[in-house]
Amino acid sequence: MRHLATNFMKKFKGKVYTDNLWPASLTCSVKKHNYHLRWLYMNPKVKEYLETHHSKLWARSQFSELSKVDYVHNNLAESFNSTIRKLK
Repeated sequence: MRHLATNFMKKFKGKVYTDNLWPASLTCSVKKHNYHLRWLYMNPKVKEYLETHHSKLWARSQFSELSKVDYVHNNLAESFNSTIRKLK
């Protein structure tokens, strides 16, 4: 999503885009996702751009229920790396 947002913001500038792109991607609710997309799609070029250049899943609400979490972190990897630091 970070790369999508970076590329998107190069092409589309304005408060409506900065206020709706990330919330559209982070919400688990399809209703809230569609709300933010409606704001983005007020510019027809946005829909065309997203469908052409970012056709893969980029919104949390579009993933299956099994893969949704409300946080992302790497504590396990950090713990492992700190444990093996001396062995490296």
